[in-house]
Amino acid sequence: GLTRLIVSSYQAVSGSGLAGVEELASQARAVIDGAEQLVHDGPALSFPAPVKYVAPIAFNVVPLAGSLVDDGSGETDEDQKLRN
Repeated sequence: GLTRLIVSSYQAVSGSGLAGVEELASQARAVIDGAEQLVHDGPALSFPAPVKYVAPIAFNVVPLAGSLVDDGSGETDEDQKLRN
């Protein structure tokens, strides 16, 4: 039987509302001319300070989507949506 399942969830910044979309757009505009530097060095560019998110969202992967659920599971609400 099934012993392991690995899933990926791709969330749109628009799920965070207009503020999320505006933050992505402003960060991308600020660094787009040097974006090729990110190929070899992730922190090669200086992004504008994040406001909506805890880290820059442009050209980034966020390992935690959603809000942590206060039930002791260590899961987010997005994790639980996948299971339920």
